Amino acid sequence: MFRILRMHKGFSLVEVLAVIVILGVIASIAVLTIGNLVEKQRVNAAKAEWNHIQEAAKLFALDDDRDTDGDGEFTFHELLNADYLTGFEGELKI
Repeated sequence: MFRILRMHKGFSLVEVLAVIVILGVIASIAVLTIGNLVEKQRVNAAKAEWNHIQEAAKLFALDDDRDTDGDGEFTFHELLNADYLTGFEGELKI
């Protein structure tokens, strides 16, 4: 029996293929998990941005002299121009 074990060197093709399949399954699970995390973070960022816009709108509405039209309504650009919103460079993607 020891003689057979000494002559056995390396791995068989089946063993190598089994390891490759296991690594492939683990890699595919990791890629799917990371992809879902990225999408969830995009949604969370959009929600935070929307909350930021809502808070700016509340502050803008409380400031009586900022209602330029006198109709009690205002636009995103009025919030931006009145410096109630910052960090929106370029075009807003909706």
